[in-house]
Amino acid sequence: MTVPLGVRLTIESGIGCGDFNDFHAWAEKLFGHPIWTHEFGMVEIWDDLKIALAAWDEGVPYHPGRSTGPLESLFKMLGDKPKPVIAVVTK
Repeated sequence: MTVPLGVRLTIESGIGCGDFNDFHAWAEKLFGHPIWTHEFGMVEIWDDLKIALAAWDEGVPYHPGRSTGPLESLFKMLGDKPKPVIAVVTK
């Protein structure tokens, strides 16, 4: 399957070139896991996307070794700022 030109240009330039939903779906396909939209605001993900795109072109699966989940990545992005309190209620 060929990566659409708009998705490829977005990954390589960091500038949105086409439909965001297409880009988001392809980014998840390249990584092999869901990506929250706030993660696109992190510089590191763009480097990983370029590597994942090159791996896709070579037919090699790419797994960036994401060691944190979405909440941990959000907390990392917040740095020393106060953290939100998240309550989980089960019945």
